[in-house]
Amino acid sequence: GKTIAFGLKGDIWTIAITKPSGVAGRGAKFAKQLTRWAGDDSDFSWSKDSKKIYFVSDRNFNYGIFEVEAATGKTRTVWSEERDVTNIRLSPDGKKLGFWVTGAEGGLFAVDLKSGKSKRIVHVPGPQWRGYGGGSFDWSPDGRWLAYTRVEDNRARNVWIVSAKGGAAEKVTRLNAFPSQPTWGPGGQYLFCYSSRSGSGIYAIPLK
Repeated sequence: GKTIAFGLKGDIWTIAITKPSGVAGRGAKFAKQLTRWAGDDSDFSWSKDSKKIYFVSDRNFNYGIFEVEAATGKTRTVWSEERDVTNIRLSPDGKKLGFWVTGAEGGLFAVDLKSGKSKRIVHVPGPQWRGYGGGSFDWSPDGRWLAYTRVEDNRARNVWIVSAKGGAAEKVTRLNAFPSQPTWGPGGQYLFCYSSRSGSGIYAIPLK
Protein backbone atom coordinates (compact mmCIF):
# COMPACT_ATOMS: atom_id res chain seq x y z
CA GLY A 1 0.00 0.00 0.00
CA LYS A 2 2.98 2.34 -0.25
CA THR A 3 3.37 2.48 -4.04
CA ILE A 4 0.98 2.93 -6.96
CA ALA A 5 1.55 1.30 -10.35
CA PHE A 6 0.08 2.93 -13.43
CA GLY A 7 0.28 2.61 -17.19
CA LEU A 8 1.48 5.38 -19.49
CA LYS A 9 1.97 5.13 -23.26
CA GLY A 10 2.23 1.33 -23.17
CA ASP A 11 4.70 1.10 -20.27
CA ILE A 12 4.39 0.48 -16.52
CA TRP A 13 5.41 3.12 -14.00
CA THR A 14 5.38 3.34 -10.20
CA ILE A 15 5.35 6.22 -7.74
CA ALA A 16 5.45 6.33 -3.96
CA ILE A 17 2.24 7.39 -2.21
CA THR A 18 4.00 8.93 0.80
CA LYS A 19 7.13 10.98 0.13
CA PRO A 20 9.80 11.50 2.80
CA SER A 21 10.45 15.12 3.71
CA GLY A 22 13.70 16.95 3.02
CA VAL A 23 16.54 15.72 0.85
CA ALA A 24 15.48 12.07 1.17
CA GLY A 25 12.19 12.82 -0.53
CA ARG A 26 13.49 14.53 -3.64
CA GLY A 27 13.71 11.42 -5.77
CA ALA A 28 10.39 10.09 -4.48
CA LYS A 29 8.58 12.99 -6.14
CA PHE A 30 9.15 11.47 -9.56
CA ALA A 31 7.58 8.37 -11.09
CA LYS A 32 9.82 5.43 -11.93
CA GLN A 33 9.54 3.76 -15.32
CA LEU A 34 9.68 -0.04 -14.89
CA THR A 35 9.21 -1.27 -18.45
CA ARG A 36 10.51 0.07 -21.74
CA TRP A 37 8.91 -1.60 -24.69
CA ALA A 38 7.83 -0.14 -28.04
CA GLY A 39 4.64 -2.22 -27.94
CA ASP A 40 2.06 -2.67 -25.20
CA ASP A 41 2.70 -3.53 -21.53
CA SER A 42 -0.66 -3.50 -19.73
CA ASP A 43 -3.22 -5.40 -17.63
CA PHE A 44 -0.90 -5.51 -14.62
CA SER A 45 -1.23 -6.82 -11.06
CA TRP A 46 1.02 -6.63 -7.98
CA SER A 47 2.46 -9.80 -6.45
CA LYS A 48 1.39 -10.75 -2.94
CA ASP A 49 4.61 -9.39 -1.40
CA SER A 50 4.55 -6.21 -3.55
CA LYS A 51 8.03 -6.98 -4.91
CA LYS A 52 6.89 -7.81 -8.45
CA ILE A 53 4.28 -6.77 -10.96
CA TYR A 54 2.72 -9.27 -13.35
CA PHE A 55 1.60 -7.91 -16.68
CA VAL A 56 0.50 -8.78 -20.21
CA SER A 57 2.75 -7.75 -23.10
CA ASP A 58 3.15 -8.28 -26.84
CA ARG A 59 6.95 -8.26 -26.59
CA ASN A 60 7.13 -11.81 -28.03
CA PHE A 61 4.86 -10.72 -30.91
CA ASN A 62 1.83 -12.21 -29.21
CA TYR A 63 0.32 -11.33 -25.84
CA GLY A 64 1.95 -13.32 -23.03
CA ILE A 65 2.45 -12.94 -19.27
CA PHE A 66 5.59 -11.40 -17.79
CA GLU A 67 6.80 -10.17 -14.42
CA VAL A 68 8.96 -7.18 -13.55
CA GLU A 69 10.81 -6.60 -10.29
CA ALA A 70 9.68 -3.33 -8.72
CA ALA A 71 13.14 -2.55 -7.33
CA THR A 72 15.30 -3.33 -10.37
CA GLY A 73 13.03 -3.39 -13.42
CA LYS A 74 14.30 -6.86 -14.33
CA THR A 75 11.73 -8.80 -16.35
CA ARG A 76 11.13 -12.47 -17.05
CA THR A 77 8.60 -14.50 -19.00
CA VAL A 78 5.89 -16.25 -16.96
CA TRP A 79 3.79 -17.72 -19.80
CA SER A 80 4.12 -17.20 -23.54
CA GLU A 81 2.89 -19.31 -26.45
CA GLU A 82 1.62 -18.68 -29.98
CA ARG A 83 -1.74 -17.73 -28.50
CA ASP A 84 -2.80 -14.48 -26.88
CA VAL A 85 -3.49 -13.96 -23.20
CA THR A 86 -5.95 -11.54 -21.64
CA ASN A 87 -7.34 -10.58 -18.23
CA ILE A 88 -4.84 -11.88 -15.63
CA ARG A 89 -5.91 -12.28 -11.99
CA LEU A 90 -3.73 -13.27 -9.03
CA SER A 91 -5.03 -16.01 -6.72
CA PRO A 92 -5.75 -15.04 -3.08
CA ASP A 93 -2.62 -16.85 -1.81
CA GLY A 94 -0.47 -15.16 -4.47
CA LYS A 95 0.79 -18.49 -5.85
CA LYS A 96 -1.09 -18.64 -9.16
CA LEU A 97 -2.28 -16.42 -11.95
CA GLY A 98 -5.56 -17.04 -13.72
CA PHE A 99 -5.98 -15.83 -17.30
CA TRP A 100 -7.87 -16.32 -20.55
CA VAL A 101 -6.17 -17.88 -23.58
CA THR A 102 -7.47 -17.34 -27.11
CA GLY A 103 -8.03 -19.86 -29.89
CA ALA A 104 -9.89 -23.09 -30.55
CA GLU A 105 -8.16 -24.80 -27.59
CA GLY A 106 -8.32 -21.71 -25.40
CA GLY A 107 -10.20 -21.07 -22.22
CA LEU A 108 -9.57 -20.19 -18.59
CA PHE A 109 -6.05 -21.18 -17.51
CA ALA A 110 -3.96 -20.96 -14.35
CA VAL A 111 -0.17 -20.95 -14.03
CA ASP A 112 1.80 -21.83 -10.90
CA LEU A 113 4.21 -18.93 -10.40
CA LYS A 114 6.86 -21.07 -8.69
CA SER A 115 6.98 -24.07 -11.02
CA GLY A 116 5.81 -22.36 -14.18
CA LYS A 117 3.39 -25.21 -14.87
CA SER A 118 0.05 -24.19 -16.37
CA LYS A 119 -3.29 -25.94 -16.69
CA ARG A 120 -6.48 -25.25 -18.58
CA ILE A 121 -9.26 -25.07 -16.00
CA VAL A 122 -12.17 -24.89 -18.43
CA HIS A 123 -12.36 -25.05 -22.22
CA VAL A 124 -13.90 -21.92 -23.74
CA PRO A 125 -12.85 -21.43 -27.37
CA GLY A 126 -12.83 -17.95 -28.86
CA PRO A 127 -10.92 -14.67 -29.02
CA GLN A 128 -11.92 -13.86 -25.40
CA TRP A 129 -12.68 -10.22 -26.12
CA ARG A 130 -15.60 -7.94 -27.03
CA GLY A 131 -18.18 -10.45 -25.89
CA TYR A 132 -16.80 -13.50 -27.67
CA GLY A 133 -15.75 -16.46 -25.51
CA GLY A 134 -14.78 -15.83 -21.91
CA GLY A 135 -15.20 -12.61 -19.97
CA SER A 136 -14.48 -11.36 -16.48
CA PHE A 137 -13.65 -13.81 -13.68
CA ASP A 138 -12.76 -13.93 -10.00
CA TRP A 139 -11.08 -16.33 -7.57
CA SER A 140 -13.03 -17.45 -4.51
CA PRO A 141 -11.60 -16.21 -1.18
CA ASP A 142 -10.09 -19.65 -0.42
CA GLY A 143 -8.74 -20.04 -3.96
CA ARG A 144 -10.65 -23.28 -4.53
CA TRP A 145 -13.13 -21.97 -7.09
CA LEU A 146 -13.34 -19.61 -10.03
CA ALA A 147 -16.42 -17.68 -11.13
CA TYR A 148 -16.50 -16.45 -14.71
CA THR A 149 -18.77 -15.21 -17.47
CA ARG A 150 -18.91 -16.69 -20.93
CA VAL A 151 -20.95 -16.24 -24.09
CA GLU A 152 -22.63 -19.47 -25.13
CA ASP A 153 -23.33 -20.73 -28.65
CA ASN A 154 -26.81 -19.13 -28.59
CA ARG A 155 -25.13 -15.78 -27.71
CA ALA A 156 -26.51 -15.83 -24.16
CA ARG A 157 -24.10 -14.66 -21.47
CA ASN A 158 -24.19 -16.23 -18.01
CA VAL A 159 -22.09 -16.73 -14.88
CA TRP A 160 -20.46 -20.09 -14.21
CA ILE A 161 -18.35 -21.52 -11.39
CA VAL A 162 -15.67 -24.20 -11.69
CA SER A 163 -13.19 -25.85 -9.35
CA ALA A 164 -9.69 -24.38 -9.55
CA LYS A 165 -8.54 -27.97 -10.17
CA GLY A 166 -10.72 -28.19 -13.28
CA GLY A 167 -13.68 -30.42 -13.99
CA ALA A 168 -17.30 -29.75 -14.89
CA ALA A 169 -18.46 -26.14 -14.61
CA GLU A 170 -21.85 -25.19 -13.18
CA LYS A 171 -24.04 -22.41 -14.53
CA VAL A 172 -25.35 -20.20 -11.70
CA THR A 173 -27.41 -17.72 -13.74
CA ARG A 174 -30.08 -18.70 -16.26
CA LEU A 175 -31.32 -15.44 -17.74
CA ASN A 176 -29.68 -13.71 -20.67
CA ALA A 177 -29.51 -10.51 -18.63
CA PHE A 178 -25.92 -9.62 -19.52
CA PRO A 179 -24.30 -10.50 -16.17
CA SER A 180 -20.72 -9.32 -15.80
CA GLN A 181 -17.92 -8.78 -13.28
CA PRO A 182 -18.68 -11.75 -10.97
CA THR A 183 -17.15 -11.09 -7.55
CA TRP A 184 -17.09 -13.39 -4.54
CA GLY A 185 -18.28 -12.17 -1.15
CA PRO A 186 -15.77 -12.33 1.74
CA GLY A 187 -17.10 -15.63 3.12
CA GLY A 188 -17.61 -17.29 -0.26
CA GLN A 189 -21.34 -17.81 0.38
CA TYR A 190 -22.48 -15.19 -2.12
CA LEU A 191 -21.45 -14.24 -5.61
CA PHE A 192 -22.13 -10.70 -6.76
CA CYS A 193 -22.46 -9.57 -10.35
CA TYR A 194 -23.68 -6.65 -12.39
CA SER A 195 -26.82 -7.53 -14.37
CA SER A 196 -29.89 -6.07 -16.09
CA ARG A 197 -32.27 -8.85 -15.00
CA SER A 198 -34.65 -6.50 -13.11
CA GLY A 199 -33.12 -3.20 -14.08
CA SER A 200 -29.41 -2.48 -14.20
CA GLY A 201 -27.69 -3.04 -10.86
CA ILE A 202 -25.62 -5.34 -8.65
CA TYR A 203 -27.22 -8.65 -7.73
CA ALA A 204 -26.30 -11.26 -5.10
CA ILE A 205 -26.36 -14.97 -5.94
CA PRO A 206 -26.53 -17.29 -2.88
CA LEU A 207 -24.28 -20.34 -3.31
CA LYS A 208 -24.86 -22.20 -0.02
